[in-house]
Amino acid sequence: MSKTQDIQKEIEHFETTDWYRSGESEEIDQESLGQYVDDIITRLQVGKSTKVLEIACGAGGLGEILVKKTKCNYTGLDLIPSLVAKAQNKFKKGHLTGNFVQGDAQKLPFEKNYFDIVIV
Repeated sequence: MSKTQDIQKEIEHFETTDWYRSGESEEIDQESLGQYVDDIITRLQVGKSTKVLEIACGAGGLGEILVKKTKCNYTGLDLIPSLVAKAQNKFKKGHLTGNFVQGDAQKLPFEKNYFDIVIV
């Protein structure tokens, strides 16, 4: 099986299972997520001019809080097209600025050393 077939099989698996949907449910403690983001901001000194890449951004929950608090230059990457679409919609509804890319974390489609911070 080729690498492309492996990735397509992985995408199909995630698109047809419910494991990632918890990111949109009440099971996620938003207060704890907010504290986690605050810790990232403090420890990594994230500010308005900081270029942040989040690998496996999912539906954009962490990125949404990060951008609301810092107005950083945010890019989210996820393998699953439906999650990228959810993240884009979340940012659009919240009037937030961010870039989203559907892609493989093992083949990052960005210039080397472009980002100041990478979150996985």
